[in-house]
Amino acid sequence: MKKMLFGSVALAAMLASPAMAADYAAPRRAATFVEPAASWTGIYVGGNFGGVWGNTDPGFIAGCGPAVGSTTFGGGVVPNLPSGTCNLNTFGTPNVATPVTAIGTQPFHNHGWTGGGQIGFNYQYQWAVFGIEADFQAFRPKGSVNNTGSYPLTANTVACSVTGPAAAQSNFGGCGFGFTQSSSGNWLTTLRGKVGAVWGNWLFYGTMGVAWAKLQFTSNFIDATCQFGTTNPWNCDASSASFSQIKAGPAGGFGLSYMLTRNWIVSVEYLRAEFWGVGADVPSINTQGIRAPGTFTSNFHYDVTYIENIVRGKIDFKF
Repeated sequence: MKKMLFGSVALAAMLASPAMAADYAAPRRAATFVEPAASWTGIYVGGNFGGVWGNTDPGFIAGCGPAVGSTTFGGGVVPNLPSGTCNLNTFGTPNVATPVTAIGTQPFHNHGWTGGGQIGFNYQYQWAVFGIEADFQAFRPKGSVNNTGSYPLTANTVACSVTGPAAAQSNFGGCGFGFTQSSSGNWLTTLRGKVGAVWGNWLFYGTMGVAWAKLQFTSNFIDATCQFGTTNPWNCDASSASFSQIKAGPAGGFGLSYMLTRNWIVSVEYLRAEFWGVGADVPSINTQGIRAPGTFTSNFHYDVTYIENIVRGKIDFKF
């Protein structure tokens, strides 16, 4: 009996001890975050390859050419339109710029590939990672389109199909015209900041910065009044524009990285980049007709915008 009483008192004393009580406490909950295998802090270099797709918006406006005096035709003097009126191909018919603008400014798609290299630096503080990255790469989105339209046919115009004496010194309407346009890229470079969060060997991050790209755009315009040839030598407008310019714009996106070892990192990344203002003013010139070829011009204005989406895989070595 005394032994049982002594054992009970000893057990009670042991349970009363804080150290011993801790051994009998309920198991602790697992940590919220998984410990990373290694720090993300350090300089890294690597390569990337992926695809690009987007839209090209020509930002086109057909404007008015300057007055250039008068032209001798058929034994008489025919005055040109005064400055400030829009006459693209049909003699004496103002205000035809609107349908030309509507056709010439239609956006079109582009797509292609991109690949190159990057260098960057990450700094890890607890579960947060801050970094900066620069890259330079080939950038080859390509797109093209052929769009057609027609000039207005009104009570004051003669149908484009009319030939012979009835068409002499008349205003043509209904004549067709068209644009052949294309866009492409050459190279792309970005400089971006990064902010991310670590989960074990994974890093999810957002990125934002500035991009520079060399971009190309071409546009060729022709109208159908040329079909009359020497029988009815009315005006025929044509224009050829070609631009190759370097532009800057915003670039941003997000990515997911995985640390394979303490030195090797693989990532997948999405970026969106925008570039504005590719282009200039280009004349549309009479190539034949009642005025001497090249004497009357209309103004074609291009303000091209590129909106590009990039998805690429990356591999980096961290020092």
